[in-house]
Amino acid sequence: MSGRAQRPRPPGRPRAHLLFGARLGPRFTGPGVDGPDEDGPIVVIESRAAFRRRSFHRAEAHLVLSAMCHRAAALGDRVRYVKADTYREGLARAAGRSRTTARHPTSHAAARFVAGLPDVDVLPAGLPRAPRGVRRLGGRTAEREPAALEQERRRGRSAP
Repeated sequence: MSGRAQRPRPPGRPRAHLLFGARLGPRFTGPGVDGPDEDGPIVVIESRAAFRRRSFHRAEAHLVLSAMCHRAAALGDRVRYVKADTYREGLARAAGRSRTTARHPTSHAAARFVAGLPDVDVLPAGLPRAPRGVRRLGGRTAEREPAALEQERRRGRSAP
């Protein structure tokens, strides 16, 4: 998270929720204790600057844009789909100065961006975690694979 505490949900009008292209699944849009406000608008921004910053293969760019459009269509009237030069411009057009939420982004640059916005509450990433007391070792779960655990011990790493 960005280091600042999540503010309690204000009574009344639901907050808009900023949805990044890397977080389009239902896990990131469903309301819940740590999720976006129920019935709050979902903001999807097609930022030209994001595509200029990083080199995308033409097919990858097409896939990302297609996924964003299809997810926006699936969410229906809740979505404000904005085409803008930057995320900041798109967010200003879609949500104005109203309170907004966003899941913790996947990139450091995007995390710094949302942390610097005064009207955005950063929600937890919304990704599944390993069960309590279980440590991941190279993508494998130590609890389930004793060989992986032994390999880590031989390398001199402590294991649970």
